[in-house]
Amino acid sequence: MSAVKRRIRFLVVLLFVSILALPLLMYGLNENSYNGEHIKLLAVSQTNGTFIGQTADLYMTVSPGEGDVFLDTFPLTKIDTQISTRFAEEIACREAKVDCSNYNFFYKIRASSPIIGGPSASGAIATITLAKLKGLKIKKDISMTGTINSGGLIGPVGGVREKIKAASEAGIKEVLIPRIEIQSFNNITNKSDINQSLIDYGRQLGVRVIPVSNIFEAVYYFTGKNISPKEENINNKEYDEIMRNISIDLCNRSRFLREKINLIEINKTTILKFNLSNNKNQTLEYYRNVSKSLLAQSDRLINLSKNAEESHNYYSAASYCFGANTKLATLILMQRGNLNTTAIKVSGSINYVRKNITKNFKTITQLQTYLIATDRIHEAVKSLNKFYKLNDSQYNYISRASDLAYAGERSYTTELWLKFYNMKGREFNFDKDSLRNSCMQSIAEASSMYEYTKLIFPVDISYIKDDLNQAEKQATEGNYAVCLYESAKTKAELNLISSTLGVKKNSINELLQEKLNAAKRSISEDINSGTFPIMAYSYYQYASSLKEKDPYSALLYSEEAIELSNLDIYFRTKRGKIVNFDMLKEPTFIKGFFAGLYITLIICLLMLLLDYKRAEKIKRRVKVRGQLKKSRKDKVKSERKKKR
Repeated sequence: MSAVKRRIRFLVVLLFVSILALPLLMYGLNENSYNGEHIKLLAVSQTNGTFIGQTADLYMTVSPGEGDVFLDTFPLTKIDTQISTRFAEEIACREAKVDCSNYNFFYKIRASSPIIGGPSASGAIATITLAKLKGLKIKKDISMTGTINSGGLIGPVGGVREKIKAASEAGIKEVLIPRIEIQSFNNITNKSDINQSLIDYGRQLGVRVIPVSNIFEAVYYFTGKNISPKEENINNKEYDEIMRNISIDLCNRSRFLREKINLIEINKTTILKFNLSNNKNQTLEYYRNVSKSLLAQSDRLINLSKNAEESHNYYSAASYCFGANTKLATLILMQRGNLNTTAIKVSGSINYVRKNITKNFKTITQLQTYLIATDRIHEAVKSLNKFYKLNDSQYNYISRASDLAYAGERSYTTELWLKFYNMKGREFNFDKDSLRNSCMQSIAEASSMYEYTKLIFPVDISYIKDDLNQAEKQATEGNYAVCLYESAKTKAELNLISSTLGVKKNSINELLQEKLNAAKRSISEDINSGTFPIMAYSYYQYASSLKEKDPYSALLYSEEAIELSNLDIYFRTKRGKIVNFDMLKEPTFIKGFFAGLYITLIICLLMLLLDYKRAEKIKRRVKVRGQLKKSRKDKVKSERKKKR
């Protein structure tokens, strides 16, 4: 076969393949060409005081940008919908362990009539956002109602029955509802019966009602993919060894201080070397009762520390012994007097420890060690200042002794915590710019959450504004790491409010367990990535120890554990890599790749055709020239013959 024929056959085959690929390519480009996701939202509208369920369409797209969140609604909804949408996006990015500051998120809600705004769609918004960040496709016949809370937990909402009915009328086959849903249904008060009743109600309407606890469960039902982190042991031998030594030190100190208490002195007629005649209301009996109470409290805390140590919960053991030490030190100061002399020694101790707190941190563990030490020494200074502000009167004597004791013990524990600087881990880039950016981003998140909570929930949270102001003050002074910590604590307080309001007392323990699970899940992810968040792990342990006797305090510590286990998302590793969702996994990239390939084939085809035409043209010219040359030769020969 000649080269020309082979070339022609190749071109014909190439053209045939291109023609076949064109319809497939066009189909791929047309399907979801906006690079987004779409689901049906469940909502309620109000007519003449009656709530009516209805559906709305939610569209979501992502593009490179600057971390902005845009919401377009029609008909218009209240501003709380906008705030809850941003909050949902932040939760999704956090649970995906993704830095979303380089992308813009666009959400569009369309409804046929006005709907009641609010956070009830935030669970669905967070779910499809997380699915998008993971590159997963959403099923079309599923919807969801529920709020999104810290740790990716799905919280309760109202109008669930009406929403299930609306889903049935819209042809939706599955509806996810909060597992902790406690809205009354048919006068039922038991939560499990409520869920079962809603499940039965959905079954009657041909809808499968599925209770879910968290965003990972929701993503599973929306996509069929399980992206929930595995339940793993989060213990760290190096941490346990250091914290065990700290707890031993503090608990040995408890026994040392306990032995200094003069029990005989407590029962004497005069227990204070102080003139009590100035205030007749402050009797010797009152001081004796205070002393006995302090002693009893310290003994109770020491016993708790023993139980915690037996359970290998060394942070809790250390915390209990620290509490005992402040009680015992207060009692010793009450017995001995001469507070001002002791205050001079405490001040010197604080200054010494403060000089040993280094800002040269390279890992998350070292960063959090710095934050712990800075926070504790700040508490010591604050307590010492409080001591000096109270005048040296009989009425203030116990308060001054307590403040001074706390300052001294806080300074002592701060020095012990500095041992965690020696722990190894994945190194990050903690330069000034990255710290400032993390501080400002965290403040922005806290501010957004503050406005969200203030708008959505009918409670006075003005006191939290002071905490937010403190974070902003640290930013102004250039203390960016401390700013990050203060804003994280502020977010934990706000999360506690938004998570617990609407939850009945008998469901608090279930909520607490979900929070602990979320904290453990996040800590586990950190450990698998080579970081160890000692603050998050410590607060998780302490929350676990408080679970039975003080669930509300345990909730706060679990919230702080969740927040402090996510600090790594604000920073780049030392190698410059940053956790981001890969645009190469996006369908648009694949479609664009094949579109580019198709265009390249067409261009190649055209070039080959042009090349072929050029070759044929040249060939014809050569042939014509050859014929002309031959014709000339023949003519010359003919003329020569005639001459002969």
